[in-house]
Amino acid sequence: EQHLPQFNSCLLKLKINLEFFVSPMLLTIFTSSLQYIQNYKLLLNIFDVFFSHGWIGFLKCILILFKSIEKNIVDKSYDRCLEYLNKDIYEDFFKNPLDLKKGIESIKISKLDIEILEWEFNESRLLVEKYWNEYYEQKKC
Repeated sequence: EQHLPQFNSCLLKLKINLEFFVSPMLLTIFTSSLQYIQNYKLLLNIFDVFFSHGWIGFLKCILILFKSIEKNIVDKSYDRCLEYLNKDIYEDFFKNPLDLKKGIESIKISKLDIEILEWEFNESRLLVEKYWNEYYEQKKC
């Protein structure tokens, strides 16, 4: 919200949760994108930042990447936005690799930002656990 207000307001308006498309990026440190890309330079830069700056650097990379595609989701329909965020996003990320090392220095992430992210992650995890439990309970019947 603080770093990407247009991106955030678009997702809120369309009721799209970040978990829908960010989870694969976070869980695999973008290696899930290998099936969509041919230019690996950006992926190598992401790894460089991750290994030198840790998870905070990685989160800054995500902010930089989302800022670069923010204009591509604003004013899209729900279906087109989901399609873009699920697949086309990778083409745009890797089409013109950004200089992430310079960009991460300009982004400030506060302790409160980290606490909010941890809280949101835990809430999402609990929700996923709830749905899995409901699914398995229904399957038993």
